[in-house]
Amino acid sequence: MPWPRSFSITLLLADAAFAYSVTPGDKRYIHEITRAKIIPFLCLGAKQMVTVHDHIVSLFGVIFFLDGMKQIGLYVSLFAFGQLIALGVIPIVMTRWRATPSFARQAYARNAVMMGTGFLLMG
Repeated sequence: MPWPRSFSITLLLADAAFAYSVTPGDKRYIHEITRAKIIPFLCLGAKQMVTVHDHIVSLFGVIFFLDGMKQIGLYVSLFAFGQLIALGVIPIVMTRWRATPSFARQAYARNAVMMGTGFLLMG
């Protein structure tokens, strides 16, 4: 597949990739919102938490393998803290990596390995 065509397909699929498991109505609401509204976004987050398969597995683990509200609270707090750290660290690491002279070569090589692995796994 030539580069421009594969890039175009990637751009066409990007919207769906970034908004996985968001219903068309919810997606429309998110695009039309003009200011921060905490309660509706909490509801959207809760809705996604119980409808996305990887979140359901996580909830299953919380419900069946943790005993008591103290363990559940600790798990949820540590999970949220870990995500917060990741969201803060990833942009810093990526910015520093992109500033290195070997970024393009390394990024291409890593992408080739990831794509090759994906092709092997998918058949």
